[in-house]
Amino acid sequence: MAYRGADPFKLTLKILDNYCGWFALTLFALSNIVAYLSVLGFLPPMRLSVLYIFLLCLILGKFVFNVYLYGFKPKLTFLQFIGWILVIWVVTIHLIWYSEILSVGGDEEFWKNAAQTFLLALLMWLIGLTIGSRFEDIQKLPSVRSLLWLVFIMLSGVILLGVWMAQKKYGIFVFFFKNTETGQVFNYLVMGDLIAICSLLLMGSYQIVPLVQFLIYLLASSFLFLSFSRTSFFLFILWGMVHIWYSLKDIKARFLCIMFLMVLVLSLLIIFIVLGDAINTFKSVKAVERMMSIIVQPLSDTSLQGRLMLLREGVDYLRHNWLLGQYMAEWWKTGELGGYIHNWLSFIVAYGIGPFILFTFLIILLLVKGYNIMKKKMMVTPIVLLLFASSAIIIARSYVWPFIWFIMGLLVNYKKGEKRENCHSFSLELWYGKRGL
Repeated sequence: MAYRGADPFKLTLKILDNYCGWFALTLFALSNIVAYLSVLGFLPPMRLSVLYIFLLCLILGKFVFNVYLYGFKPKLTFLQFIGWILVIWVVTIHLIWYSEILSVGGDEEFWKNAAQTFLLALLMWLIGLTIGSRFEDIQKLPSVRSLLWLVFIMLSGVILLGVWMAQKKYGIFVFFFKNTETGQVFNYLVMGDLIAICSLLLMGSYQIVPLVQFLIYLLASSFLFLSFSRTSFFLFILWGMVHIWYSLKDIKARFLCIMFLMVLVLSLLIIFIVLGDAINTFKSVKAVERMMSIIVQPLSDTSLQGRLMLLREGVDYLRHNWLLGQYMAEWWKTGELGGYIHNWLSFIVAYGIGPFILFTFLIILLLVKGYNIMKKKMMVTPIVLLLFASSAIIIARSYVWPFIWFIMGLLVNYKKGEKRENCHSFSLELWYGKRGL
């Protein structure tokens, strides 16, 4: 890209415009690494909500600068309109419930929960929109790849650090996420989801180099196996392989991929048969027991049984509150946060049937858009990300999960490869594309 004769100030803004979303996503990922180190006691405690507000101001500030310099030119597609209606609806519900929760002394609990469902959800939505508007142009640039590699390496390093800490303190081989001395607990699910999503984005930047994708796939799978997050691990195994499969254009290459998987599965079966009783020692490794118990002994898996109990209680509650919902219903019932249904039915409990129907409608439209993008052999990453997120919210992630907003924003604003006279031009097109579905 040549910018000879360009105004230095405008050139700086163009660079910020291109990389602002990626920079914000990188800072968010690194902030969770800092939060983990704080839980371990290596760093002083930090409030992530302060960073979320800073990143929100950064993205909104970029938008205001562009409006000031180039004018207000709103161009909403149907998908963008539906997406913003959903966001505004959810935000409005938060504002309505705030006064009622405040009246019964729940101010602290409200903001603790709203930091995820309001502040972080809005931030992820805006980051997704910002990245989506330049996704095809920017994703494969060396600078973006370097950012993704930086995040991937640092997240992986945190997993190894956590495993080393658990081995050192307790002699067990598993990711360490609870400081028993201080009682602080780190949300390991965030770390697992970040690794999975970052890995899929990194694989997408090498779409024409399947061998590098496969290397990333193997590395990410290994770290996710140790991350304690089973949903992140198994869904990445599935959708990561789909990503590689559709990146292989040659039939012979796809055949070799299938053969490799078959050989791998058969080899594992042979190892289990040959080792016999010795495999019990292997199964006693905590990380292995955590990942495999849900497959080999689901009825005795305490985590699964706990989620099923929350599901039964939540469905019973949903029968009487499905129309308008009740934000923080678990807090109203027990006085504590976290006791929600661990799938997207919790979205109905929190916000009511209206936002849930609109959300489902938008997801269907985005799946159609993602399929059309893939069908034209332009980019498989967007739909794989959406399939990963959709699977996660169906089986294991609740209404507090922020990453679904990031991925929806990316798909909503993804431009399907149309030719642009100047892909770095400015207006509201920095968020809003020229076409819808």
